[in-house]
Amino acid sequence: MEESDEGIEFIYIFTPEQEWKYCCPVSPDMRWRNVRNELAAESEIFNQNSEEQDCGENCDPVLSM
Repeated sequence: MEESDEGIEFIYIFTPEQEWKYCCPVSPDMRWRNVRNELAAESEIFNQNSEEQDCGENCDPVLSM
């Protein structure tokens, strides 16, 4: 995998612990990351950014982005 230049951006595996993990083969550290944890972290960042927007009383934060 490391020597392949097939344009693969991410590799996913399902572990015996029943967790999805992924890695980026072109990344210098090429470490396996937990998909659930990464999505939760990104969701938290998204929610923080939505809360920081002040668009009035009748604002739907999702539509204002």
